[in-house]
Amino acid sequence: MTEDQSQTTPPGTPSEELPTVDMQQFLEALGQAQIQLQEKEQQYTRLYADFDNFRRRTQREKEEIQGQAVGSTVLALLPALDNFERAKTHIQPETEREEALNNSYQALYKQLLTLMEKLGVVAMDVVGQPFDPKQHEAIAHEPSDLYTEETVVMEFQKGYFLGEKVLRPAMVKVATPQ
Repeated sequence: MTEDQSQTTPPGTPSEELPTVDMQQFLEALGQAQIQLQEKEQQYTRLYADFDNFRRRTQREKEEIQGQAVGSTVLALLPALDNFERAKTHIQPETEREEALNNSYQALYKQLLTLMEKLGVVAMDVVGQPFDPKQHEAIAHEPSDLYTEETVVMEFQKGYFLGEKVLRPAMVKVATPQ
């Protein structure tokens, strides 16, 4: 190797000349690589968006199924809650033993109400409210001086919400004009 070659050739490279590259071909190849990269990036973005939509849809469906399961279970328990409320109005404890039994019953009733509340079940407040066929089931009508037409005047059976959805409509009596 000559002294000139050792000064111009970087250490570790062969002494033969490096191949020359046509700059036009290089730029074209670089442009093609850039286009392919953009296409892959668009594919990735679409795939990521599809997956994100799938994840959201699956989460929404899971919540709907869970809500339906809770709703059907609570709906099955509502007749028992109705019976507790009816019994509460009829119990008249006279002895100490009956009072103790009533207190046990009341504790169980409160526990059931607390459970319903934790599940998101809320009783409707209907008397004095305008009749709404989405929330009320009118089973009787009554002329009234106290209430305006189409106002709920009496509740026969409580209605309940599960969250914002009507779980069971209230059975009511509605005011009519005299």
